[in-house]
Amino acid sequence: MEFIRSSLIISDQLSVISYQLLGYQLSASEGKRQESKGNRGNK
Repeated sequence: MEFIRSSLIISDQLSVISYQLLGYQLSASEGKRQESKGNRGNK
């Protein structure tokens, strides 16, 4: 039982980390999209 509990904790931490990474990638791509919009507006 101890092994199962510790592996569950590890998977919880991994899911939190992957969720944060996903959010970071989404915000980064959103920033790039806004930059391209601004460049198009300047032209």
